[in-house]
Amino acid sequence: MPTPVRRCAALLLLLAVLATAGPARAQEVRPTPRGTVDTPGTEAVISASLDGIEVDGDEYRLAAAGYELVQAARLRAAARLRTLAVDERVLARDAARAGARARLLKTEVGRWTRRVRTLAVRAYIGAGGDGDAVLAGLDPGYTLPERRALLTTEVDRHWQATLADRRTESVAAEAERVRLRDRHEDVVAEQARTEVAHDEAADEERRLWPMVKAARATAVVVGSDLTLVALDAYLRASLDIATVHPGCGLPWWLLAGIGRVESGHGTFAHSELDAAGTARPAIVGIALNGGSGTAVITDTDGGAYDGDTVSDRAVGPMQFIPSTWARYAADGNGDGVTDPQNLYDAADAAADYLCTAGGDLRTDAGIHRAVFAYNHSEAYVATVLGFTNDYTSFLV
Repeated sequence: MPTPVRRCAALLLLLAVLATAGPARAQEVRPTPRGTVDTPGTEAVISASLDGIEVDGDEYRLAAAGYELVQAARLRAAARLRTLAVDERVLARDAARAGARARLLKTEVGRWTRRVRTLAVRAYIGAGGDGDAVLAGLDPGYTLPERRALLTTEVDRHWQATLADRRTESVAAEAERVRLRDRHEDVVAEQARTEVAHDEAADEERRLWPMVKAARATAVVVGSDLTLVALDAYLRASLDIATVHPGCGLPWWLLAGIGRVESGHGTFAHSELDAAGTARPAIVGIALNGGSGTAVITDTDGGAYDGDTVSDRAVGPMQFIPSTWARYAADGNGDGVTDPQNLYDAADAAADYLCTAGGDLRTDAGIHRAVFAYNHSEAYVATVLGFTNDYTSFLV
């Protein structure tokens, strides 16, 4: 076993940043027995300090890919809404200006129309007296027919042309007003559609996020055989026990070594840890009735944990005998329930057991005492310590 004392000191520093009869190995999986907690929430409760840990798994990759697609859609919609908001303000302003110009030109067309009509009438009837002729720029000495001809020419040549120009400008201004209005309405409609798309993507993102967290929790940490939730449970237990047994110095990897031997970190047979760290289906060992080389331990829990009212059976990912669990039961995940099938609870209980039995686990001798107490077998100790080699350098 590679220098546990030095490894322990280094890993305890890392953990600070990451913010009885011994249990027996799992040998059998049984249906969830009476009294075993099977209904707590299964939402992932992984410590935020592990956010940067890389994990992998088919379910996680699929969930993450789906989430990223929805997130990208929401971000695109949000960016489009920002662009549309600018476009809408500009178009609303330009449409208002175009409308004002169109109204102004329409008024001017009306004024010029009235002026042309008035002058045309005057030209036709002779333009009245000399004063009208002077106002029109004519020599008052012209005869009436001359005045009529000259005034009619003036109307045709100047005022009619000006009226035509104003009408053309007015038609163009009205067309621009309509174009800007229609474009503004299109932008407003697109805003409404984009807001719907954004909200739908946001709702889907919120719906998928717990699934992503759950899939991440049950995915395997790259470079190890640990699921993220198992790693989190061992790390938390190592930190938690430091407040109960400050002189113990329990390294997380020792818990991982025991968890691997006892149940493959909650994956024995058909069991798996859910996102909250609970083994499903529940892990229950064979009857401790003297068969298959086991000790004889008669029932101590009325079948509450192991479903057996005759003999005790080791339960959960850390394989606690019910009588031992009754003494060391812990609530490692803070849900108000002590459940031997939940690795957070079981790892906290195992940490208490190991520190009580081994004393100072910053020494090789202390580690040996603790693991031997967990299972009175030198072969077991050797197997556990052999597996810890896979973890002692894992987070260094």
